[in-house]
Amino acid sequence: MLQRQFFFLFFLLQMVLSLDSRAQRLIPYRKGNLWGYADSNGTLVIEPKFELADMEYSGLLAVKEEGKWGVINPKGEYIIKPEYRQFNFYNADTMGGLIIAQTESSEYELFDRRGNLLKDHVTSVIYPSKGPNQHIQCGEEFGVINKSGKWLLKPSKNWSQVSEGGYYQLIKNGKARYYNPAGKMIFKRRLLSGEKFEKGYARVTYLKRNWWDLVPALFRKSYSVGGGYPGEENYTKMKLMAKITETVTNLIDGNGRLFMPDGYHTRYTWVTNGLLIVSGAKGYGILDSLGRFVVKPEYEKINIDRGNYFLLKQGGKLGMVLPITRRVMPPEFSEIKSFTGRIFIVRKEDKYNLLDTSGKIVFENWLDWADNNYTKDFTAGACSKLYWINEAGRVVLEKDTSEYTWAYPFNSGLSVAYKKDWCCLIDSIGKKISPTIKGHFYWAGPGMYRVVAKNNVFNGTGIMNKEGRFLIDTIYKYAGMTTKKTHLLVHDGNLWGLYDLHGNKLLDMEYTTIMHLESGSFALIKPNPEYKAQPLHVNGDTEMKNRGGEVQENLYYLAAPSGKIIRELKECPNTSANFFYVKEENGYIRMDGKEFFEN
Repeated sequence: MLQRQFFFLFFLLQMVLSLDSRAQRLIPYRKGNLWGYADSNGTLVIEPKFELADMEYSGLLAVKEEGKWGVINPKGEYIIKPEYRQFNFYNADTMGGLIIAQTESSEYELFDRRGNLLKDHVTSVIYPSKGPNQHIQCGEEFGVINKSGKWLLKPSKNWSQVSEGGYYQLIKNGKARYYNPAGKMIFKRRLLSGEKFEKGYARVTYLKRNWWDLVPALFRKSYSVGGGYPGEENYTKMKLMAKITETVTNLIDGNGRLFMPDGYHTRYTWVTNGLLIVSGAKGYGILDSLGRFVVKPEYEKINIDRGNYFLLKQGGKLGMVLPITRRVMPPEFSEIKSFTGRIFIVRKEDKYNLLDTSGKIVFENWLDWADNNYTKDFTAGACSKLYWINEAGRVVLEKDTSEYTWAYPFNSGLSVAYKKDWCCLIDSIGKKISPTIKGHFYWAGPGMYRVVAKNNVFNGTGIMNKEGRFLIDTIYKYAGMTTKKTHLLVHDGNLWGLYDLHGNKLLDMEYTTIMHLESGSFALIKPNPEYKAQPLHVNGDTEMKNRGGEVQENLYYLAAPSGKIIRELKECPNTSANFFYVKEENGYIRMDGKEFFEN
């Protein structure tokens, strides 16, 4: 018992140490003209001795020495010698760290993350996948390799491709073979065309009856599509084969099972909510995931609407398949729409109503109008009444149209209510919480509204909070929240400024760009007042030349979330390598201004 507890505690300790080491990501560190690596605190881990050092990628470090690139581990030991033009690390986590090295002859070599050579003389890696398998090209040969470096399909001149989830396909001698991610064959047929797996299914066109084998071998060889992808260049051959054989287009699932019964077709390559639209001689129908008809093939048209529900069309009317029960509502409506899949707005002629997922009509008396403005809730009007309706179809507020003529559904407990061109914010009990303005309120983020006003008192764009208090007056061309919803941005048509969520100014209106970085800090670009340009006529063309000597056009800064300028940068911030560090000519800078270089 004690021994078991000891091993358990030892295992937990190893996990903690592993997580701690992963958190201590190594950062390139420059000392003079040489590069090494430091931890996130700036402590040197690998002494500077390289010409260049790239950012760490899942424990892999690319370094340059004597003009060539190699790969070292976090201990500074070479796992791939510096003999290459450049490196790419694809899916270091999901692929086990496939390393692609480009040679001086512009070919590629594949390594695993331990530095073991998997394949040399590779022409290209085709669309590197995020799945467990990769499709590569070696000269005129194609192959598929898994995350352990094992060849699932050894490179050959037979055409192959890799789909989402790691499924892959081989076309050989006119036959298609589909394999699951583990390498097990799931489908084998003589194929005219075969597509990639998408959302668990692949479309295939194959020969149902093998009359093709009765054609003389010499003729068959001339027109065979085997050995190459049956693309447009083989279209004539495919037409000829279709005339003398019986072809079928179908979908296969991840087990290689044919999805549709004979005589049916589909233009879709995936199944939505376990259902698939098919068409046959009698019309359109819907199959379930077992290939059974849940909607008989008797409709003129069936479409999938944006809410992922199915619309049935017949005789100019619309019906639907209810999402949960799969009950079929026969075509009797002029319009059906929903964006949540829970409550549907239906129209008969010029009257509206709401329909729940059981097929029950919500209002006994039909409405003059109903809308949800792409939200979960609704507003509707009838008989001089204005209704606010929640996503369950229950009326939560009712007003007379003499007070408000139209309104948006509630969003975060507030609604924008209109009377002609004037509007205000009201809460869930109908209490007015904002001034009435001539203009519009737009939801800007949690608890914030962008106000666009056009009258004598308010004229411009500002920000109002959910209590109805202006945080930013309506004096700007634009006002809104940053992408992280932690700050407010304003723009006067030329320059940007920054406020916090309480309306306190953090940065004046003097920046052409304010970038909100992943760390929460800001990268700023500001026009340089010392930069002066003048027209310069050269060969009849007019160019702009700097009159201030060696003065850059813009100034670059790094600012904290509080708006405090941390430091001036030498060049435009580049955050593509790592969002928590800025790279410039001198080296890397942490977001709090910590320098990872020494001159």
